Amino acid sequence: MGSAHHSTERPCPFCQGTGRYREEDPVTPRDLRWTVASDHATGTHVCLKGEITEQAKVGGLRELPRPLVLDLSGVRYINTAGSLWLVNLLEELGGAITAERCSPAVVRQLNLLPHLADYLKVTSVVLPYECPECQVDYSVVVSVGTRRPSLPERRCGTCDAALVPDDPVDYYFAFLPP
Repeated sequence: MGSAHHSTERPCPFCQGTGRYREEDPVTPRDLRWTVASDHATGTHVCLKGEITEQAKVGGLRELPRPLVLDLSGVRYINTAGSLWLVNLLEELGGAITAERCSPAVVRQLNLLPHLADYLKVTSVVLPYECPECQVDYSVVVSVGTRRPSLPERRCGTCDAALVPDDPVDYYFAFLPP
């Protein structure tokens, strides 16, 4: 992997404190960083943060124990080469990878590259909302299954107005059948 890493014991939000974190040190703030929490009962949880480009260095993912769950809420940007790199990585990992809390950047790629969804079992996405009254932005985690979800009404925490998704729901969830 090239970068120095260290292990520390601290509570894991997925395995209730039984995991061990390994952090890769970023070279620049735009680099892709990742943390790993492993648990024999729930598998390996990897949180990715940053940008997925052809420069991303996550070769160590290939050696992690399965099942593998990717938390993609921290992925801010994916370029074309990064998308192809991600598809190749997922092919190498052999499928059966769960993706949770997919960021809007990841959802865009799922919609552009249907092949990507063949390798990821998406369980939830981060859906951006906005309050039409006070223009406050919200990010809401929405659980998904094999079909497009129906969204419950969300209210603004500032003015109590009904929130609206930033993107049309049919467009945002185009990677899922209706």
